[in-house]
Amino acid sequence: MSGYSFPVLENREILECMSELGCAMTEEQLVKPSPDHITRVMEQLLDIFMGFSADDNAQMRFSGIDVFDHPELHEFSVGQLAFNRSIMKLMQASGVHDFSHKDLSKPEYPRIRKIFSAVINFAKFREEKVSTFEQFVEATENLQNEKSVVDNKFEELTVQLHQLRAQRKQEEPIIQGLQQENEKMEEQIKSLNVEQSNLKAKIHEMKQHRQELSDKRDHDQFALLTLKTEVSKL
Repeated sequence: MSGYSFPVLENREILECMSELGCAMTEEQLVKPSPDHITRVMEQLLDIFMGFSADDNAQMRFSGIDVFDHPELHEFSVGQLAFNRSIMKLMQASGVHDFSHKDLSKPEYPRIRKIFSAVINFAKFREEKVSTFEQFVEATENLQNEKSVVDNKFEELTVQLHQLRAQRKQEEPIIQGLQQENEKMEEQIKSLNVEQSNLKAKIHEMKQHRQELSDKRDHDQFALLTLKTEVSKL
């Protein structure tokens, strides 16, 4: 943090930015700061950045105060100690490492200008980080939503797969019966193919035999005709 730096802003920009933060003030209050006003502004800044309000400060004054012998002497110091610790944390985070109680009890314009410039710069840095974080959160939520959609689809497909497996298991006997019947039909087809092949061979053989008989008949008829012709010549 020792190398942390920030620009010292002009009065106009300080007043505008502090107003945007909810800590409105006049230029006179900035240029001529008073302890009471600066303390109130610091309380507002603590409430904005650290959630430490004036009510919390007052509550801490009374919480556990009874442990002291003279509580009335410590009522203010307990709350003031908590306030000082919180404001130191804010100043350290803003880069003001030389902040002291004097900046509250005897505030001076150059110091207050520097402190407010640092806090404003820290606020802008914090806003950027918050915006980046919110974008990251949004992206994470989108991914989570997409994951939920994928998970739901996966569960849906898993249910469908189980249903298909159950259906297949129920239909398995039918499928096996059809497969067995198909195998029988294939055997019958093979047997018929063999029988058909044998019949084709027999038909071919019969055709050849018929052709031989036809040829023999034609030969015998021709021989008979020749014989008749020769007999008629005698």
